[in-house]
Amino acid sequence: MWQKLPPDIQATIERNAARFVRAQRDDRRFKCRLAQDPWPSAAMIFNEVDQAPFRARMAPVYAAWREKLGSKCWPCRSHVGNLS
Repeated sequence: MWQKLPPDIQATIERNAARFVRAQRDDRRFKCRLAQDPWPSAAMIFNEVDQAPFRARMAPVYAAWREKLGSKCWPCRSHVGNLS
């Protein structure tokens, strides 16, 4: 189906997907922070977690998906940070 779309339509879809993935991630971070605001007064503490060990353990998963998705799709990782 993708191959049948004209190049200008493909480019528009790719551009908007990248734009709105970033917007969704920014919005999610904002809302998560906003949701935490009232809890410190209720003596609830939120832990900040070091993501490096998790990312290291996920390296084989990321490598497998990079192989399946190919180089054209893999740059989408820039929206979530370096995955490999």
